[in-house]
Amino acid sequence: LNSALNFLFFTDGRVRSLKDQVKESINSRNELNSNKDEIVKKVKSIGEYGILFNDAYSDGINYENIVGALAEFEKAILSIDSPFDEYLAGNDDSINAEAKKGFELFNKVGCVACHNGRNLGGNLMQNVGLKDASESRRLMRVPSLRNVARTAPYLSSGEMSDLKEVIGFVSYHQLIHTLSSEELGQIYKFLLTLNGRRPR
Repeated sequence: LNSALNFLFFTDGRVRSLKDQVKESINSRNELNSNKDEIVKKVKSIGEYGILFNDAYSDGINYENIVGALAEFEKAILSIDSPFDEYLAGNDDSINAEAKKGFELFNKVGCVACHNGRNLGGNLMQNVGLKDASESRRLMRVPSLRNVARTAPYLSSGEMSDLKEVIGFVSYHQLIHTLSSEELGQIYKFLLTLNGRRPR
């Protein structure tokens, strides 16, 4: 969801366009594990796709058009119509007072320095790694926070599944800020307002 709002793709940000992301996903052993010829062959074997591709593209089914069609599909799966979006558009009643305090804290403690823009992340590379550990820090893409309450597990390793635990962990290790339980609860309530509607 919402990947079309990014201009950095994959955890290490190595890809900068939606079409290149699609191409890498097609070829990746960890994703579709396919190749140009196999994808074209499979799509051509479905009669209805021949008709649809001829309607959409003057040269019908080929690899570049398949990549283009997949990229266009990704552009369509947006879930940006969240209570927080309504709040930003001027509906003061779309989020409650606790979530509003959470948004203020989100800005005050520095979360917004990385989780910003329309996707609240996804377009910035940042050093990660524990500030108080010996592991080497490296640049990784900051994840989007849209729908974060629905997208566990968390962290690049997927080692945490409780959102409140992650909020405290990231605040302490990335921002060197220990949140009180009240502050943690307020930021949590704010993050719940980022759940958008399902795309049509």
